[in-house]
Amino acid sequence: MDAIKLEGLTKEYQFQGGIKAALNGVNLSIPEGLIFGLLGPNGAGKSTIINIISGIIQATSGSVYVLGKDFNKDQKFCKQKIGTAVQEVLLDPFFSVEEYLTFIAGYYGIAGKKAKERIQEVCENLSLTAHLKKNTRMLSGGMKRRLIVAKAIIHNPDIIILDEPTAGVDIELRNSLWDFMLKLNKKEGKTIILTTHYLKEAEDFCDRIAFINNGNIILEDTKNKILKKINSKTIVFKIEGEVNFALPSGVSCKEGELKIMSKEVNFDLTSFLQALTRSNVKIIDILTKETTLDDIFLSLFK
Repeated sequence: MDAIKLEGLTKEYQFQGGIKAALNGVNLSIPEGLIFGLLGPNGAGKSTIINIISGIIQATSGSVYVLGKDFNKDQKFCKQKIGTAVQEVLLDPFFSVEEYLTFIAGYYGIAGKKAKERIQEVCENLSLTAHLKKNTRMLSGGMKRRLIVAKAIIHNPDIIILDEPTAGVDIELRNSLWDFMLKLNKKEGKTIILTTHYLKEAEDFCDRIAFINNGNIILEDTKNKILKKINSKTIVFKIEGEVNFALPSGVSCKEGELKIMSKEVNFDLTSFLQALTRSNVKIIDILTKETTLDDIFLSLFK
């Protein structure tokens, strides 16, 4: 079953002088149990999709299905199944961490001893236990980010949406957050939907990826198949000395690095390396660079 299915999803905003389309008939299926990346430049439509799935805004037309249920017909069921960690940190500055999470748990019908146990469990996994009695305004930026994630999962949803979860946080928090998310995904089968501008993060953790631009899905597939769409390898030679002959197509030299794009090599590599030797160019190191999501992103949005 699909965790999320979008059919013909459109969103239009009226403004003085006309109508702006944020989504243009988006069709997208996100299978259960995957970590799914929704990637694209600023203003591409990522947040609009997330806000519609989360019930924050309404679509102009089209349908959203959550675990097979029509969102418009069964909003209570759908909202119970989804937890969203938004990018913006919006917290009541006068609540303690414990009071804030107790309030959120109550919104989902979790109260009393059950709420205390769930808050303790979540906070232990997110290293928030020592901060339970602190007012939220006293938390560091990283701790506020953890609290936003805690809020999203306090009701134990099947689908977790992470909107730029590690933007502006340190590497320790990023690693600990992903350790916890991988546990939820691999051991508990949670579906995780990720938006991020850290493409290495998506490359490391996502099973499937969709690229969106101008309100349209322009590419969607497994991560491995997407990475193979630009089938290239760059060979980098660290050199000492000056190259004093014309470089063939597909080869560049700058600041002591000579780069060869393997897919563009249409010359005899052995003869080229012999020419380097005759020019008294010394090769001091050789590196290879595989295709990354950065390469895919640049090729799609350049």
